[in-house]
Amino acid sequence: MRRMLLFSLGLACLLTWRLSAQEGEYADLKEVLGEFVDATVEIVELIDMADEAGDVADAFDSYVDLVADFVAAMNVFEQKYPELDDDVPDDLQAILDDLENTMEGFSGIAEKLVELSHDERIQKAMERLEQIR
Repeated sequence: MRRMLLFSLGLACLLTWRLSAQEGEYADLKEVLGEFVDATVEIVELIDMADEAGDVADAFDSYVDLVADFVAAMNVFEQKYPELDDDVPDDLQAILDDLENTMEGFSGIAEKLVELSHDERIQKAMERLEQIR
């Protein structure tokens, strides 16, 4: 029940973000960044609440899939928007700041991942994460 509530809340946030991000310059980039932030928050919560290694492994494996897609999208955006290397607009910087804060939250569950790193599925997911470029 709790997971369903969190999923519904995450979905509502994602839909709100999508509607607001479709306006203005860099709308496609803002949308991808927002989706990544929302999904990362959800996965961090799932890992934090998980009591069993299997649940942690499922959530972490989903996160690795998310990161792979995100990195691929960011590689495309680097080519599409080379001007962002020099100057990031304020509205886009705010999203990047949210992303940074979200990633700090992810570091909070690192201890749990290390504690369960003996689990084969978590080890495989960690290996996959290291290979993403």
